[in-house]
Amino acid sequence: LPPARMSPQALQLLHGVNGCDPAVAPRGKATSASKRVAATAMIGGDGVEGTVCKLRLENFMCHSHFEMEYGPHVNFITGENGSGKSATLTALQIALGMQARKTDRSQSLKDFVARGQPYSIVQVSLRNKGQDSFRHSAYGDMITIERKISASGASAFKLKGASGDTVSTSREELASMLDHFNIDVSNPVVAMTQDGSRKFLHSGSGQDKFRFYMKATLLEVVQAQLTYSNSKAFEMQEVIERLKSDQGVLEAELQRLKEQMGEFERIREKKKRVSNLKKQLAWAHVAAHKETLAEMERKRQETLGRVPELEAQYAQVQEALQEVEKRRNSVYSEVSRASDQLQPVQEAAGELQRQAKEANSQLRKARSTCKSLRHEVTTLEREQASLEEQVNTISAQLAQASQAQLSQHDSRIGPIQEKLAGSKRKLEEIESEVEETAREVKRAENEEKVAQREAANSQREVKKLEDYLKGMRASRNNSAQAFGEFMPDLKQAIQRRARQFRFAPIGPIGEFLQLTDKKWATAIEVAVGKYLSGFIVDNLHDKEVLRRCMTDLKRGGRILQQVNVFTYNFSVIKEAYAPRESHLPRHPLPTVHTALICSNYVVANLLIDQASIERQVLVHDYEEGKVPAFRDNFNVMQCITEDGTKMSKRGHSEAIERPRGSVQPKLVADYTSTIGTFENELQAAHTRLQEERRLADSSKAQLRELQKRLQVAERAKKQGEQQHKRIARELQEAQEERNDAEPMDNVDDMVANLEDVKSQVSSKQSALAEEEQAAQEIDERQRGLQAAYEKEVA
Repeated sequence: LPPARMSPQALQLLHGVNGCDPAVAPRGKATSASKRVAATAMIGGDGVEGTVCKLRLENFMCHSHFEMEYGPHVNFITGENGSGKSATLTALQIALGMQARKTDRSQSLKDFVARGQPYSIVQVSLRNKGQDSFRHSAYGDMITIERKISASGASAFKLKGASGDTVSTSREELASMLDHFNIDVSNPVVAMTQDGSRKFLHSGSGQDKFRFYMKATLLEVVQAQLTYSNSKAFEMQEVIERLKSDQGVLEAELQRLKEQMGEFERIREKKKRVSNLKKQLAWAHVAAHKETLAEMERKRQETLGRVPELEAQYAQVQEALQEVEKRRNSVYSEVSRASDQLQPVQEAAGELQRQAKEANSQLRKARSTCKSLRHEVTTLEREQASLEEQVNTISAQLAQASQAQLSQHDSRIGPIQEKLAGSKRKLEEIESEVEETAREVKRAENEEKVAQREAANSQREVKKLEDYLKGMRASRNNSAQAFGEFMPDLKQAIQRRARQFRFAPIGPIGEFLQLTDKKWATAIEVAVGKYLSGFIVDNLHDKEVLRRCMTDLKRGGRILQQVNVFTYNFSVIKEAYAPRESHLPRHPLPTVHTALICSNYVVANLLIDQASIERQVLVHDYEEGKVPAFRDNFNVMQCITEDGTKMSKRGHSEAIERPRGSVQPKLVADYTSTIGTFENELQAAHTRLQEERRLADSSKAQLRELQKRLQVAERAKKQGEQQHKRIARELQEAQEERNDAEPMDNVDDMVANLEDVKSQVSSKQSALAEEEQAAQEIDERQRGLQAAYEKEVA
């Protein structure tokens, strides 16, 4: 076993002795309301942290009330089939968080609740004492996980401490605790179900065992993680190589930046030097100002020495100013009187000046309008002259045009247009015919493919029925030949190597089975057909010897079909299983187990263990099977109808699987009636094959005819398109020739335009005269105002 914690250690599985199931043994006495379970515990020491020490069940599967204490090491449970050994293992898995479908016992949690009970409770207690304990301050020396399941399938967790108080109800807390104790109930070494152990013990393939080893030791996960790490390392190596390739560019960039930094340093030194020079310049200015101030101080002293002289001059100036002030006051008085007389004159002059400005503005506007009108009149006169010239030219052309020539062109264009319209109608009819024929060809191709496929299926069905009838006729004298044409030779090869076997192989399995009712032959074939040609051996040595027998036949040139070999320890098991009532479907319907009479208990036990024949229900049709298959499917693996249709519940979906083609059963109650039935079926199959071949040939001939029609239609379409294009080109050339011969016919429009231009010229000339008159009046008015203003100012 791998160096991982094997908790709960009670899940080491034993199988093959007196029908032992994998389970857990109690320390003391285990009690159940409906079952008695004998147990033995190998007890020593207190165990390690995380091991199971107690299990309590209430209304769980077949246990109404069940309590068990475990030893710290390996525990064994023994008991009869159906006594509830496997239920204890399932309870441990469910309590430790496993989903119902992963237990191989049911698809829903509600199926674990005992019938008629509202809920079920599973309690598992784990040791939590020691250095590796989980949150010992919160839980104490024991952790109890309780999972309550309602009849509807809902469930809830409680994690309790040693005192019985609830510490947490979170699934995350449960997952954290299981991770701390390294408990993984999905690992087959930690918890192997009954079906899992059966498959492991019966498998002789080294690959299957190696896969089991990889999964059990977690090497599978490690390998996946290693692959992921290698891929990441490869990606990182690529990143490193890419960065190395970029290193040269980055180093060159770094060198360039260093050179720029040197330039920046030199610039900074120069800036520092400029700053010092500015400071020196400022101090030089200060020194120059000091010299200027000294000169100014000298001049001030000289000026102070001249002050008495200047004061005498100032007194003389003051006297002169007083005289001037007197004269100024006299002048101001005279100006004031003149201003009073001038004010009315200034107001009149201002009004005249304003009116003159307004008249001048109106004059400029009138002159601008006159200029614009003159330009428009000139333009219209030029346009008038051009139109008159064009009218004269066109009139001359019309006089020279030949009406007979135009009529000749028109008489040529008319038939070409009719011919083009007819060609277009014909081309549209051909295109419609091509599309319809193409649709018919596509439909005929599909019908021909379907007919060929049906004929091939019928051919395979006929070959299958012929081979089956050949085997049935041979089976009248040798029953083993019903399970393969090579089977008698294989049995002789086994007889020749009989001394090499430790225990004689049992087979073919179908030789030990009989039908209770022939109507279930097809359903039985669908349920256990792959087992009927198989053999059962006691051990791997006998299995290898049987393989050598098959190899001898192959070397002799015989073609062997697939023969399944099952390893089953029948040297210890001496009687057939008797399925308990609680393990059977609730419905009073036949099962594969009750529809077969088995003369060998090993074969019966194998079919119960491997094929679960006690849980495969036989029904007449879909209506009878939908309730046990989809609604009340407790202990029902699947339902099979008389025609071989399988019905089962997969999760929340309903699965219905019908057989492919007809089913030829290997088990028959009466060879004569069976051969007669299949001879009739073979004759009907031959008739169907002939009819389907006739239909296929007819479809093929019809397809060829339609393909020929399509080719003819496509050629006609191509010719029609070419003819249509030729006529269209001929019409275009005729129209171009007529246009060249026909003079311009828009003289009336041009004459109308000419009259309109003349009207516009007349209107613009009238407006121009009015504007010039208005401008002249404004000019005369402006001159009168200017003269009046000059007179007022004077």
